[in-house]
Amino acid sequence: MNDATSGEVEVGDGPDIGYAVPVHNGAKYLEEALSSLAAQTVQPRKVYIFENHSTDATVEIARKFVEKYPHFELRPAPTFLSAAENFNRAYDCLVDRHEFFGLLAHDDVLSPNYIEALTHRLTANPKSLMAVGDVVNLANPEAGPIWFDLRILDAGSYVDPKRGYKRIEFPASWYYGIYHGKAARNLMVQSEAQFPSLWGGDRLQVLHFLLRGQLEYAPGTQFMWRPGSDSFRVFAEKRAIDMLRRRWEYHSIMWSQRHYLHPKGIWQKLALWQLCFHTSARDTYRLEPLLLGKYRKYHEIT
Repeated sequence: MNDATSGEVEVGDGPDIGYAVPVHNGAKYLEEALSSLAAQTVQPRKVYIFENHSTDATVEIARKFVEKYPHFELRPAPTFLSAAENFNRAYDCLVDRHEFFGLLAHDDVLSPNYIEALTHRLTANPKSLMAVGDVVNLANPEAGPIWFDLRILDAGSYVDPKRGYKRIEFPASWYYGIYHGKAARNLMVQSEAQFPSLWGGDRLQVLHFLLRGQLEYAPGTQFMWRPGSDSFRVFAEKRAIDMLRRRWEYHSIMWSQRHYLHPKGIWQKLALWQLCFHTSARDTYRLEPLLLGKYRKYHEIT
C-alpha cells in the first residue's frame, strides 16, 4: 500500500487513469482531498490541480503536493473561469491524455480503494463507460453510505410494469465517478448540451449511462461528499414557468433514450414513461405542491 505521509508513492503499470481537482479558494479542505488521492492503493498516472485564481492559501497547498509527489501537477487558469468552465477544462485535459479519468471536488475525499476498485470494474466490463461507488455524507459519516435501490442498476427493469420502484434515484455525487475513454466524454458533452442547467444536469449525465446499461457499481468503496454548496438556491430556477420548462425538458430527454431499452407494447412503454415522469420530478422540481398551493390561494381569494 502507498504511504502518503512519507511521500513514497508508486505510480506503477496499472490502468492509465488521470485525476483532476478543480479548485478556487479551497484552502480549507484541499489538503484532505489531495491526501486521499495520494493514499490510493492504485495511483493515477497524473493528478492535475486546476487552480482558478485563488486568493487564499490554495496555491501554496497545491505546490506542497507537487513538490512531494512527482505525478502531481499544478495547472493555473490563464484567466478567472466559472466553475463550469474550470471543470470542463479539467475534463478536456484528462480525456486527451488518459484512458480512464475522474474528477474530485476540492472538498471531497476518496476511500483508499476507490480508484483500484472502480477501474477494475471498467476493465472487467469494457463496454461500460462509467463506474461509481458508495457515497457517504461527511456531515454525518456515522450514517454510512447513502441508500439507493440496487434494482436501478438493471436497465432492463425500467420497462417492467412490476419493477417495484417508482423512480431512478441515486446520490448526485455519482457524477464524480470514473469514466472510460472519449466515448464517455462525448456522452457527457451531449448531455450538457441537451440540458445545460446546473440544477439537475449532473444527475442527467449519470442517467445517460444508466439508460444505456453502461454504468458499473463497485460496492465497498466510498466517495465522501461534503455538503454546503447551497446549489439549489444558487442554480435552481426561480419562476414556476421556468421550473416547469426544465422539468419537461428533463423528462423529454429521458424519454428520447427509450430505444436503448426496447419497450414492447403499451404497458412497457407506459411503465417507462411513468419512470421518466417521476424521475424528472425528483431530479428537477416537484411542482405539484406549488401548483396546488397557488390553486388553493386563488380559491380563498375568490
